[in-house]
Amino acid sequence: MEGWVAAGLVGGIIGAWVAASGVLSSPPALRILVKSMTWRAVGTTQVILLSWLLSGSWDKAFAIGVPDTLVKLLLGMLHERLFQTSALAALSYRRLWKAATWKVAAVSSTIIIATMYGNYNFAIKLGPIDTVFKSLNYYLHELVWDQITWGVLPAPRVTAASASNAHGKRDKKKAA
Repeated sequence: MEGWVAAGLVGGIIGAWVAASGVLSSPPALRILVKSMTWRAVGTTQVILLSWLLSGSWDKAFAIGVPDTLVKLLLGMLHERLFQTSALAALSYRRLWKAATWKVAAVSSTIIIATMYGNYNFAIKLGPIDTVFKSLNYYLHELVWDQITWGVLPAPRVTAASASNAHGKRDKKKAA
């Protein structure tokens, strides 16, 4: 039960900051928030269900699922900030490194939390199974959101004149 109180407190603080900051005053920003929240709901539900299936205990499942959600919220923000630093922002294959480092951080946190609330053998089973299912579910989540047009900014129109102008600017930058 303490995990639910902590989750409510963290959610309330984040919600108050978001409301006060005006950061979500546009449909694209709201889309990002709703999409992130739906993914976290899917991820949390999955870790709870897998924990229950592997342990047979709802208490153990929620004891793992609630802290896992809170840790991943904080880890996700830190990971995002880290990849905004100039050194990592300019990294070759940035998306690949970002995805790989996130998967390592996410699976490691799930294994550590599951070890704290279960045992190491249980955690070693949960981590990889969760990773496989989450990869599939994330792909499906993206497919669904690709069909939702709310909050999507229209793509800029590219005309022949603007395309040739863009190439000219790029060529001038190379020459300089």
